[in-house]
Amino acid sequence: MATEDLNGDGKTVEDIESAQNVDAVTAEDVEQAESEASAAESAVIELERRVTTGDFSIAAEDIDQARSKSRFARLLAKATAFKANQHREAERIKACDALRSEIEAHSDTVGAELAAALRKAEKALTDFYAKKYARDARVGDWHRRAGNLEVGRIVGPVMPPKKHARLGINERMVIAGIRRLEVAPLSVSHVVDVMIKRAESAARGVNPDEVADLAKVYAEVTKMDTHTVEPPAGARFYIGENGALHTFDGEPSEHMRGSLTEITRKQAENYQV
Repeated sequence: MATEDLNGDGKTVEDIESAQNVDAVTAEDVEQAESEASAAESAVIELERRVTTGDFSIAAEDIDQARSKSRFARLLAKATAFKANQHREAERIKACDALRSEIEAHSDTVGAELAAALRKAEKALTDFYAKKYARDARVGDWHRRAGNLEVGRIVGPVMPPKKHARLGINERMVIAGIRRLEVAPLSVSHVVDVMIKRAESAARGVNPDEVADLAKVYAEVTKMDTHTVEPPAGARFYIGENGALHTFDGEPSEHMRGSLTEITRKQAENYQV
């Protein structure tokens, strides 16, 4: 009956089965056999030397016996080396057989599981983008409507003036009372790129914080659109040389004081640019 060549190198199932029964012959066994063969050959050389230097106690039978032992020892050394090669080949075939079995046992559903995980990641990202764009559109609409109502352009940290019903805008945000909402506060593409790099690193066992730390971003997103706190009652307000409004809990430093003009809280509340 024909047997199957497993991998095109002439080795069949029977080869693998017989290989599994090959006796283990180690490198130490080969070294020992080679040492014994060399010792036997040296013994012949020594006997011949003694004869040529006048030692007539050595008989021809002694040399013949030594040569016979030497030839047999050399044959044993070759046989040991052959068996060692057989054993190595048997171990290689067993390892190939085990690896093939491991590969064949690989689940057929891994691809489907990866696709499902990818769809889940896409859905989560889609949900995030949807929430983010809906929020930005809402704030952008408020900003446009406030601008159409000709409210003041507020740069200070205090509430807009009463004459605009505490409503104000500037280039980046719409202000309603103590709420300050940025029109587009988050660069999503950059954050997503960083998240992908962090996820890849974590999957490889690398601390993602060593690649990029998103803690600050998460903290900023968490605080997004939350109510701000007005400057405390004792706050002091100053106008800088460039027209910017500055707030200090107390007296500004001496090196800054020369370039600042102090104004009242009421003036800060109504300050526009």
